[in-house]
Amino acid sequence: MGCRGGIISTGAVVAATIGGGGCASNPAPAEMLRGEFGSARATLAPRLRDDPADRDYALDRLRLVIAALADGLPAPASGPVDELYDLLTRGGVNADRTIAAYVLTDSVQIWKGEPFEQAMAYAYASIQRASLGDWDNAAVAAKESLFLLKNFASTERAYGSGLSTEEVARRAQAADREGDAYFNGYQPIETNFTLGYMLAGIACLANPTREAEARDNFTRAIQFNPALRPVVDRLVARDFNTVFVVDAGWGPRKVAYGPGDALARFVPRTASEGTGLTLAVNGATGDATPWAVDVNGLAMDHLWNNMEDVRSAKNALGDALLVGAGVVALSASGKDREAAGWVALGMALGGVLLKTTARADTRYCEFLPQRVYILPATITEPDSVVTLTTPRPAWNFESPAVDPPPAGRPFQLIYVRVPEPGPGEPPRAWGLPGQGRVIVANDGYAGRVPGDDLPYILGGRCVRAPSPETLRRYQEGGNLAGLSLVELENLYREEGLFWDANDPRALAERHVLEGGKSLVTPMPGSAGYVRLFARAHRPYSPASRAVREAVREAAREARGPREGTR
Repeated sequence: MGCRGGIISTGAVVAATIGGGGCASNPAPAEMLRGEFGSARATLAPRLRDDPADRDYALDRLRLVIAALADGLPAPASGPVDELYDLLTRGGVNADRTIAAYVLTDSVQIWKGEPFEQAMAYAYASIQRASLGDWDNAAVAAKESLFLLKNFASTERAYGSGLSTEEVARRAQAADREGDAYFNGYQPIETNFTLGYMLAGIACLANPTREAEARDNFTRAIQFNPALRPVVDRLVARDFNTVFVVDAGWGPRKVAYGPGDALARFVPRTASEGTGLTLAVNGATGDATPWAVDVNGLAMDHLWNNMEDVRSAKNALGDALLVGAGVVALSASGKDREAAGWVALGMALGGVLLKTTARADTRYCEFLPQRVYILPATITEPDSVVTLTTPRPAWNFESPAVDPPPAGRPFQLIYVRVPEPGPGEPPRAWGLPGQGRVIVANDGYAGRVPGDDLPYILGGRCVRAPSPETLRRYQEGGNLAGLSLVELENLYREEGLFWDANDPRALAERHVLEGGKSLVTPMPGSAGYVRLFARAHRPYSPASRAVREAVREAAREARGPREGTR
């Protein structure tokens, strides 16, 4: 094991000793990279464990929530959103409202994420509730994302200086060779999470009595990101009736590094850059809008990291090896100083042998975006086409069938996850500018499309839920004459299909257009809606005798009585 010529290297010993301490997450399903969010939901949902003590209880729920929102299904996501929210609020906030890293149960680390991951989790809870028009709870969730940050070096450097993990580790060891005085002595400071301030402000705008509260949150957002002022000005002026929250790119990846992989850091998958996003409604283009948050920037700042790997490695160091490491480092000079420093670090990490394992925990949420945009818009006409464009073609996206807000709502929020295929993945062939038209009839679209006078399961192009109005359309088109609504519903039930968004199966089941059992319509404007209804699909293959017979009967009706009697 790491042995060559009878000599075991220090690095091999340390790696062998601490290698089992952490656990890397399973890679994100390839479906997410391709934008096949329905398949991603089906992959993720069965992995959920009911026990909050399960080490991935929160992580798996966060992944599933993001996949469900990306697929345009905020209502079915309510269960995991509530469970995730409860866990974060129950065990994640200290007396000063900073965030703890893990819930510890019988020495098992239950993932709660780095502070930036927890802030994003609260943001998705706010987005989910806002998508359903639940503005008060959306405001509560957004405010939970604005917890205080732990500045471990506030007296040495100004806020936002972005100390590296290694620098914090060195200062911690220098300040306190035993215990956690350095980490316990942090300075709680105000968060710079602009997305949380923006979401809280938007949610407060929905209640006329909370106008001052909304403005206060917007002021904080501009304080940390002055480029958002034009967006805030439009929101405060109420020159909008729809807010698009758009995720683009892929957030950073968490990797272990250093001797024995004892430390962790985040490395970008999508580069940070100043690319703005332009929104057009029916061809009327607005100004490019800057991002509201850059997740890369959060992940690389010690203010947004728990430093649990540093703390864990530091507490595992044996006193004798610490002293020995100091002697080695101090005795070196000149060109030998750098080499001696690595030897000293190896000796220090060897202290793990005397206490516990300390391999960095590299679990992280692979589904986070690299950036998030907030774009106010005004939708005045039913079936409007919304186009998102940037200088990066992979982020361009077009959605048809976007309507004004429902009657009685002050405005609406629509979440869009722009699919961006990863390395080796083919480019997506749907949702591109110029393709903005619905070709499969559904409950989110009042217009007509060719073939919508017959259900998809009977050979047509309609996946509306069975209803009196839907059946009337079929019969006016010369199909399903004499069939009652109950009989139509029974045909769907024969196939095991359901259409209630509150059905427990809605979160995990694929849509019928993609080989699943769901007729639940994703939220218009979402990537899930476009993927399903703005591209062609394979014909349905009936599983039951009743539906196969109904298909034959529909074919006879289509041929007419003369041809059908031959």
